[in-house]
Amino acid sequence: MKAVVRWKKQILCAAVGLALAVLAQALQNGSSRLTSLERPDFEGEEQQILVEGLGEEGIPLEVQISPRQYKPEEARALYQQILEELPGRILGENASLSQVEHDLELIREIPEYGVSLKWESSRPEFVDSYGRVNRQGMGEEKEEVWLRVELTDSHTSETYQLQAWVLPETTTPQENALLQLKERLKEEDYAQRYSPVLKLPEELEGKALAYRSLQEPVFASIAFLGVAAALMLVVKERSDRELCRAAGSVALQPSRKHKGHGAQCGAQDRYHCHRLSKKYMLPKDRARMAPRAAMTALPPYRKNSREVTPTAAAEARERMV
Repeated sequence: MKAVVRWKKQILCAAVGLALAVLAQALQNGSSRLTSLERPDFEGEEQQILVEGLGEEGIPLEVQISPRQYKPEEARALYQQILEELPGRILGENASLSQVEHDLELIREIPEYGVSLKWESSRPEFVDSYGRVNRQGMGEEKEEVWLRVELTDSHTSETYQLQAWVLPETTTPQENALLQLKERLKEEDYAQRYSPVLKLPEELEGKALAYRSLQEPVFASIAFLGVAAALMLVVKERSDRELCRAAGSVALQPSRKHKGHGAQCGAQDRYHCHRLSKKYMLPKDRARMAPRAAMTALPPYRKNSREVTPTAAAEARERMV
């Protein structure tokens, strides 16, 4: 009894779950009885059902259902609707079918209607059955092209026509002259086919022509090298200034190696820094160094077997200033 009280919440949850499962199964059995199967619109499909009455238990069965077929009058009404929408679907980058300058997008099917399309052009030299536009060799007038399209849902077919106008290419005088020069070069190439070189024409329609080899410009690369060199000089100048400032700060602290003679060591370091980068020294650094030139005599010390006297140190300070 104590165990039942202890687990009563869990037992209650399990009982409620079983009751809901029984109820749901009963509802499913009652509502899943079929009297018909819904037919797909455009593509066939298979549906699985359970057949009862052929045996003691239900038998699973796969049913192949073909798509719904339009009646002839329904198909023609649908084709008229498609025909109204079709010009906007095939334009591509063109403004309208009366101003065709780019390829058309002649679609082959409309999935939402389950309809296939087949195209044929009355003048494939200008627009072929794939919608590719060719305007070479056209005159100054636009050309009329009739696009015949066959619409079918695999049972009912109808053929319609769409009118399109292909516009001629608009070229500038320079483009025309360039085309003429290309043709002239082809003629010269054939005429001089036995010569080891091809002599270029010197004139075209009374205009003198000149040629030069096409090379990659070097201005950008050389200009880049100049800018890079300028940036490197800026970096070097900053580095030299930092060196001078570092030497000035050393003179303010006694040297660990030569304790008591830090002023002399600092004076020598600043002297060498001044010699190396005098042109980069800032005016404020010179102003900081000026008072130290008036320092009194300091006790001599030896460095690298050479005696540095107070007089030599004072002269070095004056030279740095």
